Amino acid sequence: MTDRTAPILNVLLASVLAASLVACGSGSSSSTASAPGNNGGLDCFATGATVTNTIEGSGIALFYNAIMYPSNTNMGTPWTFLQPAALDLKGTPSYNYATCSAKYDTIINTVIAQDRNKNGTLSDGSNDSYAALRSAVARSTAPFVGLDTFYYAANDLGVGVSTGLSSAQFQAALSRKCSGTVSGVDIQATGVCANGTYMNNFLWRANGLFIDNVSADFVGVQPSNSVNGNPGLTWTRGYLLQKYSNRSPGTQIYTAVFDAGSSGTRVSLYEVIPGLKASITPIGNTKKYKDSGINDFMSGNGTIAVGTGKNELPTLPANCSGTTGLGQSQVGPCVLQPLLDYVTTQLPTGVNATDVKVELFATAGMRTEDIKNGGAFTTAQITNFYDNIMKLYVRSTPLSGGAVYSNVGEFKTINGNSEEGVWSWINLNDVYYDTFATPDECGSNQIGDFEVGGSSMQVAFPVNSTPTESGNVYNVNINGCSINVYSKTFLGLGGDDARKFMRAYNY
Repeated sequence: MTDRTAPILNVLLASVLAASLVACGSGSSSSTASAPGNNGGLDCFATGATVTNTIEGSGIALFYNAIMYPSNTNMGTPWTFLQPAALDLKGTPSYNYATCSAKYDTIINTVIAQDRNKNGTLSDGSNDSYAALRSAVARSTAPFVGLDTFYYAANDLGVGVSTGLSSAQFQAALSRKCSGTVSGVDIQATGVCANGTYMNNFLWRANGLFIDNVSADFVGVQPSNSVNGNPGLTWTRGYLLQKYSNRSPGTQIYTAVFDAGSSGTRVSLYEVIPGLKASITPIGNTKKYKDSGINDFMSGNGTIAVGTGKNELPTLPANCSGTTGLGQSQVGPCVLQPLLDYVTTQLPTGVNATDVKVELFATAGMRTEDIKNGGAFTTAQITNFYDNIMKLYVRSTPLSGGAVYSNVGEFKTINGNSEEGVWSWINLNDVYYDTFATPDECGSNQIGDFEVGGSSMQVAFPVNSTPTESGNVYNVNINGCSINVYSKTFLGLGGDDARKFMRAYNY
């Protein structure tokens, strides 16, 4: 591991950030006289990282913490919103594993202990800690894998294997990759060292989850994309499998499900045949364009990308007013319409738009828009965004060729415990480990997972415990297989948010 020491630049940002600080929480004005100092994460990025290729897609709701951010004296609300520019690199990067990892150590401890993570999605329950999570993980004898951000972090370091991944391998890969030049056009490529250090710290730090924890073992990562004929990993499929299983066999149902994540929106079209184990068949590919997430549209900071690059819209959609600074009324024409236009091109012969049930489930990005989680919006305002803006648009707006998707189901923010976390766990165990393949049996290869999105992390694994909401244990029953699953979400431990917290770190 490289022993280079990153330059320490205690840059006070009050003068440059005063205009960009926005109070979140109660909606009342809060002080902007003092702001966190940082160096933009110089010791977590390798040579080749610049302001231009490490720009964050959106800002971060920075919580007050005297240890983590001593210069944040905003006491009117526990949250101060930092715009993306506040996280820019402030000098030449020089990766240093020891100091970068130490930052993530503090960030992980602090984020887990926040009120909003006491019981996962809701601000209730007992205080939590990294040590408590270690104890919870030790309750499972199932091996664990990493998904999503953890998969990409390992894969980008060249250790994207499904079995046998160890801390020594991972640190050696970090040393090889980050002692040289890491190039790329955006944060997805240049953030490899920061994201890899985060993964290594979370799993294998001193007294970590998988250091001398005899009951639990981390074995590697699994790809989220479709491989070897598998349909790929998405909690949307897990949702449908749970919803339509344990039913009398029925005729096929067509459903389009929006996954509205913090880093973008995607839609999947499925043919569903209910049964003891529902048949869930994707039609076409999951489609996504480069929008910044509906949470940014909620707050008036929405963006979409138009151009010839990957996942960019070829032209500006009709009635979409632009590509930046987009608000709530623009989420329909700029985000939902082009995705539903794609769905229309995938409909089987004889199936019309009115035959397709459309649902939208938002994850951690929208959870953080709620006042209780650091956002600026009430529950009523968020409900209005779903019901009277997005649902109304889909239900009543003719799209390409006159298609109208009038069969609209739920549009809501899902919780990370009994919904997103459990649904991801179901899909992982079904796709890769055949847990629900045989009626009245549960297979022999059940596995736990860390599913790391942009704003939150979901931890789920089988346990021999009685299902209770307060204990974050939920029953899964599919095809006669009944398993109790510990599932908990942690807002702020998604790969993007953890990296943004690191970049705002004051020291």
